[in-house]
Amino acid sequence: MRRYVDEGFVEHDNLEDNALGGGVIEITGAIRCRGGIRVDVDKILSVIGDNDDEPPLVQTTSYSYNASLDGVWNIVRYCSPHAGHNEFHHRHSYDVFGGDRTGTISRVGDDDWPTLGELLEELRVWASANAALN
Repeated sequence: MRRYVDEGFVEHDNLEDNALGGGVIEITGAIRCRGGIRVDVDKILSVIGDNDDEPPLVQTTSYSYNASLDGVWNIVRYCSPHAGHNEFHHRHSYDVFGGDRTGTISRVGDDDWPTLGELLEELRVWASANAALN
């Protein structure tokens, strides 16, 4: 995240981490990016290793990253598997400027779903490619 702040792509965030007990941490909030992009984050982490000399080792157990363009619609959303919808990692893609409100869902491999930093990079590239349309 620091890289995207330093480069000026991330303008502000209000992400909060809350310890839920039992080694579970919830991260929620929004990230404001250049070009009117907003990323809503809802992520659950589990502490899987703790060494007093180093930061704890954590693993994401569930997540949803929803990126939208102010006043237009969603750009992309990534979600972890969840019952009653898609029981696999998946990506919702939208044609933002074409009025697409339904989106297209595609499977994301178990080892290929993005970290938050990877999503920010994807959005930085998207913003650059679509700057003239925005």
